[in-house]
Amino acid sequence: MSVPHTPTCAILDACGACDRMSLSYEDQLRLKVEETQSRLRHDITATHPSPQQVGYRARVRMRFNAQGELGYHAVGTHQHIAASSCAIAAAPIRRVLPLLSGGPEGCTVEIRTDGSRVQIDAQAPRGPERKPLRQWLSTLDLDQLGIAGISINGKRLRGRTHLEFDVCDIVHRLSPGTFYQVNLDLNQALVARVVEWTKAQEPARVLDLYSGAGNLSLPLAADGIPVTMVESSKSAIGDAKECMRRMRLDVQVHIGDAGRFKGGDHFFDIAILDPPRAGAPGVVDQILVTRPRAFAYVSCNPRSLTRDLAPALRSGYQFAGLELFD
Repeated sequence: MSVPHTPTCAILDACGACDRMSLSYEDQLRLKVEETQSRLRHDITATHPSPQQVGYRARVRMRFNAQGELGYHAVGTHQHIAASSCAIAAAPIRRVLPLLSGGPEGCTVEIRTDGSRVQIDAQAPRGPERKPLRQWLSTLDLDQLGIAGISINGKRLRGRTHLEFDVCDIVHRLSPGTFYQVNLDLNQALVARVVEWTKAQEPARVLDLYSGAGNLSLPLAADGIPVTMVESSKSAIGDAKECMRRMRLDVQVHIGDAGRFKGGDHFFDIAILDPPRAGAPGVVDQILVTRPRAFAYVSCNPRSLTRDLAPALRSGYQFAGLELFD
């Protein structure tokens, strides 16, 4: 039986994004476990709760309305919900949110933090909206707002736009256009677990598909394990190469669409996949061409995960474990 509790968000009903916030955290986690097990038809072998149930999100993307207020679209609609605060946003973001107003209608800002510094990446389509966005950004007092830097569409405009993340002894310096996991504390646990599992396989070479800036694989390279990274984002690859130079890591890096990976493109005996929410349709089939000893799949969508793992299960591979990181 689900136990209701008092939500911590003033716009919960209007926004609708955090649709389980009215339940206790124990019930939220239980439902996720049940749904994942039901879809994948396999028991969860380990559950890793979030260290923080609110205030964990290190990136939020919001849009200005006609009144210059930042907010979200209500789930499934284009209705603007003004939000001067957000219960799941990390504390440095919540501090800045009420101070940001007056931006041009329709433009968006992604407010990003590494846990201490705050950086803003503003986005506007090419055209007449770009000029008023730049003008508004030029009026912001970075020191007064406590903002380290500002960029437009990933390109530096003012201040320091790189954020720093220490993940399993790898210090990443990430550009505004580079993706990173929103739950920084849980990402530490996730990376540590993937690294632990991968090292236990004693791999000859690891293939990291959808590698991003090397969140999952650079700690392996630091331990002397040969790694091949495949990623399409130039920003992420640029940040990965900068990290490799700084930390003297030897990694093979390939800029390309991991979704187009073909069996035989690279030598590996262990693979790691961390695709976007849409998953990696067809990629597992290609991984199976060379019959690797094992692979780890990090997914944020049980539906696409179920689809993508089906070829491996049909080919005789079995679950070594199914772990949920909330």
